[in-house]
Amino acid sequence: LGRCLEALASQSDAIPGSVETLLVDNGTQPPLAVPGASVCGAPVRLVREERLGLMHARLAALNAARAPFLL
Repeated sequence: LGRCLEALASQSDAIPGSVETLLVDNGTQPPLAVPGASVCGAPVRLVREERLGLMHARLAALNAARAPFLL
């Protein structure tokens, strides 16, 4: 997970603070923690989704997103 977040941060040409990164924890045990993680100057937000499955995880991210664009 750490390597993935580092790769996201290094590949982005975004203006610092203009990117929102959501990480969906799809029912892992123990729950994920990403203390201090950031991408492009913005903290990574952790979204917990207890219902297992890709569809539930994607919908949780969509519902939690604050940005006007979702990629």
